[in-house]
This record gives sequence, structure tokens and C-alpha cells, in this order.
Amino acid sequence: MEELGALAEHIETLVEAAAETTMMQPLHEPGGYYYLKQPGKDAELVLANPPWHREVIESPVEMEKFIKERMGDFKKPVIFYGDKSIVLVYDFNTRRDVAKCDLVPSSQWNALVKLTGVSRTQKDFIRDLRVVYRSCLADTNLIANLRGIKWDNRDGGDSNLQHGKESMGRQIINQVQGVDVIPEEISLTIPVFENHTFRTRIQCAVDVNPESRTFALTPFPQELHNAMEAALDDILLGLTKTDFPPAFRGSVFNANS
Repeated sequence: MEELGALAEHIETLVEAAAETTMMQPLHEPGGYYYLKQPGKDAELVLANPPWHREVIESPVEMEKFIKERMGDFKKPVIFYGDKSIVLVYDFNTRRDVAKCDLVPSSQWNALVKLTGVSRTQKDFIRDLRVVYRSCLADTNLIANLRGIKWDNRDGGDSNLQHGKESMGRQIINQVQGVDVIPEEISLTIPVFENHTFRTRIQCAVDVNPESRTFALTPFPQELHNAMEAALDDILLGLTKTDFPPAFRGSVFNANS
């Protein structure tokens, strides 16, 4: 009981001392210094510990430059990367200080994912190809040919236009260029990420619905997955230079943004 009482008294003394401890910002000292005044002691000039590193890097290329220039500051560095971000950990033992680069999906990638298999009117489909996928479309005649398609609501009259093995129906009455003006598939060469210039080709099926007079663009199976993997492989090339930290596919839990 006496030991417990002595311990309680000691704790109380420490609490009182802490309450009387003050920190003062010096007027003529460089930033990061302060005076610490404790009971019964003279004020002591102290250098504050530096804040945790939470650098935000704009692009994979800038991350590569950052690593090259700061390699001497890292103790046991490691890189984690994935389809969302690249995270450089300064010291894997502590995992406290990090530099992070968020990977921003491109507008073309977002549109292709969002509109996969979604029916679009002729006007909207042409606009997608002309505006959203500008400079991504290999077939420069496709837009003009699509504009030439005429739809009709009459019940009579069949068209000999075929799209694959499926008849286009009676609504199409005028097609100047014949069957070849609507390809069954097209190639889009798009950037996966807004902040990385790498482009990759994605093969898509062109679906035409004569009853609703709509079009849809659908990437073939694994095309989106393969495109993402190709973009990440290209990023990895820049992060696996000689003397660079090891890079792993994954994430670090306490790398706060």
C-alpha cells in the first residue's frame, strides 16, 4: 500500500510539473526552434522534430525525378504501386514518411468504362467519337460514314445491309458506302491516366440496334484489364532504375494522403 501511495504521489508531481511547463517561440532564432521552460530549470532552447513527410507528387515522371534527387535522404525505402497511386516509403521499418502520387484516370478511360455497352443515339455516338475520343480513333472515315446512315419509320422495304450475321432491318433505307461503312469493331488508342502520357490500344465491338436506332461501344473481354496492366508496366519501367528502391504491387496502410 505504501508503494502504491508513493507511486500516486510521484504521478501527481509529474502532472503538476507538466502543467507548469511552458513553450515559448523565440523572436530572433531560426524557424523550428523554441524555448522549453520546466519547473526549477532555466529555459532551454530546443529544435523541434521535423514534421512527417507527406509529399504530393504530380505524376509518375515527377516521382522518378524525386527519387533520383532524394535517394540520399531515404534509410530503407520501398515503393508500392497500383491502379490508384504510387507511394514511396522513406523507411520501411517505420513507414511514417511517404511521398505519394495519385494516378488520375483519363477522361477517355472514364468514358469507355462508364459507357461500355450503353446505347447511344446516332448524334451522341458520333459526338463521343468526334470529341471524347478525339485523336484516339484510327479510322478517320468512320464519323463521316456514320453521319450518312439514314433511318426510316416506314414498315415496308428491306435493306440488304448486314452487320456481321445480323440483319440491320427495315429502318435503314440509305447507306451510300454499303456494309463496310459500319465496321464490326474499332481500335481506340487512349491514355489510361491523365497524368501519364502512355497510350494503349483497346479493341471494341460496335453494336448497332436498328429498332431503337442506337449504337453501343463495347470493349472485348480483358481489353480494359490488359490496357491497365500495360499502363502500369510502363510506369514500373520508370521506377525500376538502377539503385532505385524495390517496387511492389500493392499499398501501405499508414501512408496517409
